[in-house]
Amino acid sequence: MQRQLSGADLVRSREAVPQNTLVVMYSRGQGVTQEFVQAHTWLSLALRNGFEGARESLARVEKKMTPEQILEAQKLAREWKPKTGSKSAE
Repeated sequence: MQRQLSGADLVRSREAVPQNTLVVMYSRGQGVTQEFVQAHTWLSLALRNGFEGARESLARVEKKMTPEQILEAQKLAREWKPKTGSKSAE
């Protein structure tokens, strides 16, 4: 039986596809407050981790953002570091 990923699992994940799932949640406001800065941050991280599908989504999200929001998201992506030593419940 497969276990469903929680939001915390997605945040801890270094994989591009779960990061892209966060993008969808933030850009559409599904289960979280709609937040384009967070969507942009996770798209940047997904792209960095090899998910080329994020490139087109990044351009779409940027059209909905101010230049200041884009700069903030880029800074968050640069500074993002995965948490180490945390374990998710199985």
